[in-house]
Amino acid sequence: MNTRKYQSLAKVSKATATRDLTDLLEKDCLHKLPGGGRSTRYAVSLGQKDRERK
Repeated sequence: MNTRKYQSLAKVSKATATRDLTDLLEKDCLHKLPGGGRSTRYAVSLGQKDRERK
């Protein structure tokens, strides 16, 4: 998922989508996928294995 996809699904502004995704990232609900920059993508963290990636 990326910010634009979340924005569309949640029907929120870009600022709110960014804020929400950042919050979920900090709570270890999501993790960033390889890449980054303007194309930052996120995936749901499924458990201990995902937390060990950091």
